[in-house]
Amino acid sequence: MPVRFVSIHGTHNKLDIALFQDQNCLDSVTKLDIRASSSLLPFLDSLLKKHTLSLTDLSFIAVDKGPGAFTSLRVTIATVNGIAFNNKIPLVGISGLDALTREALDSNSDIKNMNIRNIVTLLNAYNNEAYFLVSKTDGKNILESTQGCQNIDILLDDIKLKFKDQQKILFCGQGSQLYKTNIKHMLSDQAIILDEPILAGAKTIGQMGYECWLKKENIENQITPLYIKTQYFAIRK
Repeated sequence: MPVRFVSIHGTHNKLDIALFQDQNCLDSVTKLDIRASSSLLPFLDSLLKKHTLSLTDLSFIAVDKGPGAFTSLRVTIATVNGIAFNNKIPLVGISGLDALTREALDSNSDIKNMNIRNIVTLLNAYNNEAYFLVSKTDGKNILESTQGCQNIDILLDDIKLKFKDQQKILFCGQGSQLYKTNIKHMLSDQAIILDEPILAGAKTIGQMGYECWLKKENIENQITPLYIKTQYFAIRK
């Protein structure tokens, strides 16, 4: 039996939904609007009807569980939880920071050619703070990582101490553009910031969700938003 599912990625001004059969993305729809998260139900219904499917045909729903903008994240996840509860559909929650890092590893040939092994994923947490995932990789997979939320200047100081042997560091996520001046001031040429930020969407969330489904990992009846702003962070040497 094929595994059919949808994946959902939302931000404060964007809603991205993809329909999958096994690892193959059959279709996707994107809405750009400051109230995009409120359009989830009609857009999902339209996408399923286009392929003569209903919610009962879905094996599960994969969703970006954050971190992200507080209101839109809560609206998206509350809606998905309601859909899952009413239709008895399992959920798979995926960290948006993990998805961005995965996107950086998988989709950019320039990054692979640079042979960069260290990736810092940043998302805006407001008030001069950033959600972050600091990862060491082998070029294909994450070997170790640390996540949290921190003042950007304190975070960059910690990163400089961790990578004091001048290893190149790729910065990705919209936070890398927002705090580009801070990053370059602290790390200079050690930091690689692409001209166009790497963005994760519903397709990456879906691919990661399918892998979790096959491994029977992160399968839940209800998703809780990933709030990491209160976590204390220290990079371990």
